[in-house]
Amino acid sequence: AGNVLASGSVVSVSAEVGPMWNIAHTARLKIDYSKDATPTAPHHLFVKIAAPDERFPDIPPDEFSFYEKMAAPDLPLTNCFDACRDGKTGITSLLLDDLSETHEQPAWPLPPSVLMCGMAVRRLAALHGHWWVTEPADLERHRPAIHERQRNISAHLERRLPVFFDDLGDRITPQRCALMTTILKQLPELLSARVESGDPLTLIHGDAHFGNIMFPKDPGQHGCVFIDWEEWAYDFSSIDLAYMMALHWYPDRRALYERELLRTYFDALPDRVAETWSWEQLLEDYRLAHLRNFIIPAFQHEMGASPSVWWSHIERLFLNFEDLDCAELL
Repeated sequence: AGNVLASGSVVSVSAEVGPMWNIAHTARLKIDYSKDATPTAPHHLFVKIAAPDERFPDIPPDEFSFYEKMAAPDLPLTNCFDACRDGKTGITSLLLDDLSETHEQPAWPLPPSVLMCGMAVRRLAALHGHWWVTEPADLERHRPAIHERQRNISAHLERRLPVFFDDLGDRITPQRCALMTTILKQLPELLSARVESGDPLTLIHGDAHFGNIMFPKDPGQHGCVFIDWEEWAYDFSSIDLAYMMALHWYPDRRALYERELLRTYFDALPDRVAETWSWEQLLEDYRLAHLRNFIIPAFQHEMGASPSVWWSHIERLFLNFEDLDCAELL
């Protein structure tokens, strides 16, 4: 696809089946070409094949539409050589660069080093800066989809939260159940007010934990690459930052590094972006975005994720709720 193979032909393709990646089947492909093939044609590719997620039909979009519509070559993204969707089944396939030779991921659940975190937030600033929206007409154009997505998420949680609490039983206190219920009940109005405020919006990753970032083995040759764009949407940028740190880090690590990394992110934004948004606005958005983090455990529980993924989130949610004084927002 994309005239990558301008001459010659494919001689053979072999596949190494990989693990399920959320809702996608994955594989690594090894490709051999004829002798007259384009010398720059890739010999290794990564393929993702996914059927529509019937559990969340009202919460679009998906990774296919991201690579089809939004990806750009100058951004910290993996190359997508082909993206297609079957019109009858809705099954999508993505043919991506295989980065395993040049990049790696930190061993989950260990956090990356602070140096690696700094690299990641600078690249996130480049992504957000590319799609930054400030003009009133452009903000108005994006608002309906943001509001609709939030309404769908809230309606889904209203149905799902009692099931989540029932399954947890006495593993979560009544006080925490009550506070989480209050947060999620007030969250739509709080988020709606932020979207209508006139402050900037951008395209967010939506699942920007460090496991969805490929880190270069040689930082002198390559940069970080953000992968797994299943949850992308237009919204406010601190959602990605709070998901990255406030959801996944305990207060002691946050106390050491969070403010420094937020400042690194802010300073890395393009000048035209920094002129439209202040450091103080970032911090306020960050607190609100942590309230939004409270939607995550119930969704991950419904998706069948292991409790090793979401159980610790609950503890961090409440610890960081207090540490960030999020009660003031309610």
